Amino acid sequence: MKRLFLFSTLAASLVPALVHAQPEGKSLERLYTVEGVVSRVESKEIEISTDEGDLDFVLDDSVRIFRDGKRIQRSDIQPGDRARASYQESREATLDDEVLVRLDLQSSPTDAE
Repeated sequence: MKRLFLFSTLAASLVPALVHAQPEGKSLERLYTVEGVVSRVESKEIEISTDEGDLDFVLDDSVRIFRDGKRIQRSDIQPGDRARASYQESREATLDDEVLVRLDLQSSPTDAE
């Protein structure tokens, strides 16, 4: 019984933290991950080519971007970078949009030479 009480108390204390951690206006949704290659980079947009097709994402200020484990700026993203994108599907009004949360990059093989 003590375990159940401890677990329910811990879970109740985490719920406000999870809700607070979300960007304003975005609901809690399932997190998806996709891997591919960066095929296009514009100032605030990125396209990642995957085996299932191309995905477009907006690179807003809330997106965490890493290369080889180190945090980088969006201006450091290059076409040809291998990418792992973590995103959520956000339902706002009648639109379904993918909201990029984290982008992990590895330099393209030609950059390593």
